[in-house]
Amino acid sequence: MTRNLKPENTILIACSMMEDEVGRVLEEQNLQYPVVWMERGYHSYPDKLRAVLQEQIDLAEEKLPKDESSSILLAYGLCGNGTERLVSHTATLAMPRFDDCINTLLCCEPRTCRAMEKAGVYYLTRGWTLDMGAVLQSHQKLLDKFGEKKTDRIMRMMYDGYKHVAVIDDGCYDTEPICEYAEKCADLLNVDAGCVPGGTYILEKLMTGGWDSDILVKRPGEQVEQEDFFYESVR
Repeated sequence: MTRNLKPENTILIACSMMEDEVGRVLEEQNLQYPVVWMERGYHSYPDKLRAVLQEQIDLAEEKLPKDESSSILLAYGLCGNGTERLVSHTATLAMPRFDDCINTLLCCEPRTCRAMEKAGVYYLTRGWTLDMGAVLQSHQKLLDKFGEKKTDRIMRMMYDGYKHVAVIDDGCYDTEPICEYAEKCADLLNVDAGCVPGGTYILEKLMTGGWDSDILVKRPGEQVEQEDFFYESVR
């Protein structure tokens, strides 16, 4: 379906983790509707994420027309079930039908599977390197608290399954400093590092109203459900 999104009937609620990517789409598509930026870090606390997003949806409803033209866009995925049970009672709710922002940014063309991520790969964007839960920041916090010996043990347990660090080159930021960050992570974890292609293909569809099966669309009163993200259900 195609949705006519205008500044007066649309509000975008976006995670600051994707500020580079969302900002690029807004600029390239000359989109003028308002954006509510949410703190990065909520992805680690799904229940808190759900609460703050529902609060922002409720606030958005108060600002939008109370008719079928209104749309609330979420630049979020399922996010560890943190968006499950979200609902707008007066506006259409739309969001990427992806498990998280990493999968959203890795999808550069029509999907062939639910997950874009590969097992054992720690993915990075510029936004992720700014998160306090990222590898280098976590390592430093542990060092400050426990010292080197215990920190090494904790880091091995936390990142034991990772075999590669990959920077997602989505064209929205200078990859050179991010690749340097990735190399430091790789040295710390004793793994390889490199780049993989990514893009704003899905965000563009969400934010311009070109809503196909990659975009989850909920009518007023319909809740977001975990089952909505099963890939088989969108074929």
